[in-house]
Amino acid sequence: NSLLCLYDWDDIYLLIGAQSDPAIFFNKKTGAFTYWDCTKNKLSPAVGTPVANGPFTWVHHIVGIGNTLYVSMLIKGRMFSVNKATGDIKQLHENSADILSIQDFVVDGNKIWMSCWKPGFFVLDMQTGDVSKIDGIDDLLTCNIRLNSEYMLAGTRSSGLFLVNKESGKVT
Repeated sequence: NSLLCLYDWDDIYLLIGAQSDPAIFFNKKTGAFTYWDCTKNKLSPAVGTPVANGPFTWVHHIVGIGNTLYVSMLIKGRMFSVNKATGDIKQLHENSADILSIQDFVVDGNKIWMSCWKPGFFVLDMQTGDVSKIDGIDDLLTCNIRLNSEYMLAGTRSSGLFLVNKESGKVT
């Protein structure tokens, strides 16, 4: 089971994103593991099961902002948010023609800037659910980061680093 990302859930639990058992909760006090039951619309240590269950694989990236987690999955371009208090999952994206996999992303206000396994830089508007592609990057993005209130930096597989104006979409 390839481990792909880590998120410090709280003082007790660590959430591990992985390949075949996609979300694993590690109890830091007892050393015990529990697993996400993908058949339920909840992700929380409180509803973890002793054995992984469900069709999903590859939790690839996890970002926590306040009481909300944002989770991307490698397969089918799934992206969802999780209310940490309730464990409730809200689907944000799944299966568009351009976004087949989301290996890295940055949450910036009501937008999610996504690096995907398809050339280009993609932006999800969380208010409308619309996804747009930033023109000017014809390479696979491997990583991105919010530089400041005006710009994102996008790292590519073979073309280097791009500076992207968040308002205009201009790429330099």
